[in-house]
Amino acid sequence: MAVFPNPGSGKFKVLFRMFDASPIQLIVHDLSGRIIHDEALKTEEGVNDLILDLSDAPSGTYFLKFVDHYGSTLNQSRISIK
Repeated sequence: MAVFPNPGSGKFKVLFRMFDASPIQLIVHDLSGRIIHDEALKTEEGVNDLILDLSDAPSGTYFLKFVDHYGSTLNQSRISIK
């Protein structure tokens, strides 16, 4: 997974690779574990990209993770909003 720009002002481009097309959840939470964004995604096999708009979130450090339909974390990344 690649997230840029990081740190950013709240809008991020996220690139990630999937081995097959499957539904996943994109969850963003703060350091205390409070979820600030939760989105269902339909993915394609290969490289996927999306724009993540967190411009309403306060400055700070957040964790972005992808979760499969079994509840397992597929990938996780730390992002910072200036």
